[in-house]
Amino acid sequence: MDGPFVNWKFYELLQNDLKNQHNFQILCIGSCGLHILNNSFKHGEKATNWKINSILSSLYWLFKDAPARREDLMKLSSSEKFPLKFCCHRWLENVPCAERALEIWADICKYVSKVDSGALPKVTCKSYCIIAQAAKEKLITVKLDFFLSVAKMLQPFLVLYQSDKPLVPFLAGDLFTLVKNMLEHFKVLKHDKCKRIDSISSLCSFDFTDVTNFNCIDKVSISFIGDELLKKKRAKKEASDKDVLDLKRDCQWFILRMLQTLMEKCPISYSIVRNASCFDPNKMVFHPMRCLKSLKNILSYLVDKSRIPSKDGDEILLQFKEFLDKVVKCSFSDFKTFDHKEQRLDTFLYQYFSVDKEKYRKLWDIVKRILILSHGQATVERGFSLNKALEVENLKENSYIAQRMIIEAIKEAGDVLDIPITKEMRISVQCARQQYLDCLECQKREKIEEQSNNKRKLLVEEIDFLQAKRKCLEEDVKNARQSSDALTDEGEKKKDISLFLKSNALRKEVTEKSSQLKSIEENISKKRWIGILALWSKSPCIEVSLPASKALANLDKDDFHHSFYDSGIYLLHPLIRTRKKEFCADIVFVHGLLGATFWTWRQHDSMKNFSDEHKQEEGNLNLPKRDVLKGNYCNSPFYTFCWPKDWLAIDFPDARFISADYSTCISKWKTNCPEQEEKDSLDAKAKYLMDKLLLSNIGERPIVWITHSMGGLLVKQILTQAAASTEKKTNLIAQNTIGLIFFSVPHKGSDLAKLFQSVPYILQPSTDMEQLQKGSLKLLSLHERFKSFVRENNIPVLSFGETKKSRWGLTSSMLVTEDSSDPGIGEYYAVPVDHLSTCKPESTDSIVYTKTVEFLNCCIPRSSDMVQKYSKLELEISNILCFF
Repeated sequence: MDGPFVNWKFYELLQNDLKNQHNFQILCIGSCGLHILNNSFKHGEKATNWKINSILSSLYWLFKDAPARREDLMKLSSSEKFPLKFCCHRWLENVPCAERALEIWADICKYVSKVDSGALPKVTCKSYCIIAQAAKEKLITVKLDFFLSVAKMLQPFLVLYQSDKPLVPFLAGDLFTLVKNMLEHFKVLKHDKCKRIDSISSLCSFDFTDVTNFNCIDKVSISFIGDELLKKKRAKKEASDKDVLDLKRDCQWFILRMLQTLMEKCPISYSIVRNASCFDPNKMVFHPMRCLKSLKNILSYLVDKSRIPSKDGDEILLQFKEFLDKVVKCSFSDFKTFDHKEQRLDTFLYQYFSVDKEKYRKLWDIVKRILILSHGQATVERGFSLNKALEVENLKENSYIAQRMIIEAIKEAGDVLDIPITKEMRISVQCARQQYLDCLECQKREKIEEQSNNKRKLLVEEIDFLQAKRKCLEEDVKNARQSSDALTDEGEKKKDISLFLKSNALRKEVTEKSSQLKSIEENISKKRWIGILALWSKSPCIEVSLPASKALANLDKDDFHHSFYDSGIYLLHPLIRTRKKEFCADIVFVHGLLGATFWTWRQHDSMKNFSDEHKQEEGNLNLPKRDVLKGNYCNSPFYTFCWPKDWLAIDFPDARFISADYSTCISKWKTNCPEQEEKDSLDAKAKYLMDKLLLSNIGERPIVWITHSMGGLLVKQILTQAAASTEKKTNLIAQNTIGLIFFSVPHKGSDLAKLFQSVPYILQPSTDMEQLQKGSLKLLSLHERFKSFVRENNIPVLSFGETKKSRWGLTSSMLVTEDSSDPGIGEYYAVPVDHLSTCKPESTDSIVYTKTVEFLNCCIPRSSDMVQKYSKLELEISNILCFF
């Protein structure tokens, strides 16, 4: 159903006839995503009655083929730029046209003024009348900028889907992201209504015509530049408050009308499109059970349309489950880093299904049926939407591509153009094209392997060269030392001072060469260690990989981003050298009491299947153990022991993630508990952590703190100390803090400390526990100073609190109550988990993780051209380092 002018009544009649006569129905995913989005943009612009399309079109034709007018415009302008051609039916080209119009609009106004005053020849054409009327509008530049802002948001989607790639599995997610970004950017809906659109199903059911969902007009955002232009015009009294409100009302209606039209025939309203995401390689990795459920829905749909027999359903589901368990897990990194913007899904999946075609034959047939539905998301010139050169018949996608290639080859020949295209011709071209694609993939793999081998060869050659140089220096040192000793002995016998001088010169040479020798030995040792550390850095056990990655980062002093990571400070991202000039922000993680980098920030334990041999219940002894599950044993490759490193780094590839460790204990009976109470105080711990973080250049860029439990108190202490510090570098930590996230932080103390205080001689509470007393004056004072600091600097705060009791020893209790975990500033969410689990999201779809990502998106400054290519880059670098 390709195109917005499809006769839906005819389609329904055809479906009924096929069902009644042949027990068969057509698979439909609605109108082409490109066309429907183009038309939605058109309807949105038309609803405002701004006539931007007429203005941009007239602007081009006014000076097209009119040398005299072009010369007059050039005399008035400092540049030689002219309007670009605008095509009402090709809205993909909106951005450059609108940008050029804004760039030269001041010159256009001068031209109109000169014509109207008689200084330039009179122009009476329709195009000039439209431009002259637009030039008199007070807010025309703001309207053009808003039009440009919307066009820029649509551009990436239109470019991506202007392709012959099979993109249906990604269509629902990409459209949802586009709509959500537009709603949040332009603020056309009320905040609470917008938050309800948190899934594709909620988007499909949302009513964009209900006025109760609309935001107040004065809260609608136009664009960054548009808002600034409005401020200037209001300051100069060039626009009244009524003019501004009318403009914002039009902008609101532009977006809402566009989204309303989009959702009327949007492909994501079809269940088969929403469920097609089960063939997204990333979702196969992170949400295998959800993929199985989606495939089951697809099979039900196909059975209902009589496309497959119902008896095949169970077999296909079992094949998919086996594919997820065996193939996807074995190629975890490939599926995890798949990028549909760069790679073809059909080529990617085929290389895995083709390993055992017979085993997955029926499943692969379903995959092909779904991927073929993508043929409508294509370019007009090169695709299959309005291409009259192609025959109108039911061809598979590869057949369409082959036919297009044959037609283009015939045109290139330039002779006979009406050659009948046979099935044999298409099959021949299909085979050739597949061989070409396979060859490209093979060349890509060979290139990566060659780079790895070359790098290893260079390193080996460098080590060999250093070893040869070391051998020569050792020989020179040995000979020089022997000669020096011989000259000394001879000088003593002959009483000749010149011999002593020669001996001293040789000893000086020995000293210099010994220094060179020592440097070479250190260099050789370092280069050998790089290989070992690179191997360890890829270990699935983060107790091994994180220290190894930190050591590599400390050794890499040539890196533009080089920082020193002291003991207890771990780099979570990036784990490889990047070419980017600067990170956009630092995200610092600080654990709580008895926590650590290696276990505090893991995924929720309910998502991990432990074997009985290695399972350990938390708090199963009289005194609580550390917040850790020993051994990191897990039979699922989808489970993460560090979600900031594995999840958040993909969402924020341009930020640096650092985790800080510090020692804590709950009882003085612990043999490893520090005895110096001064070192255990919040002030001392905060100073200790701050000094280590300063060595890692924390404070040089925007900072977001993510803390759990006692870690939040430490960060509050760090910020209040930094704010009061007279040292510039320390003070920058406070100045550059742009956000804080608290997970179950006892701002007003914890009842756990009260339990320990009730039997102090038995439990011997440590200084850490004594500082957490409920209602502690020190904590309350710190909290008041912190709130003043946050309000003065307008820093956003996001907090989560527990609502379930935690098991400690033989009892269960609320460790941090809601009145203590709610700081009374910023956003607060109560989560139905215990104390240890508030900072352990179940998945990337959990409320804790999604709110964290939303918060970071609002806080962290991100340029418009930042694209998330970290996964692909990490894969490439990992392949290059694979020889270690």
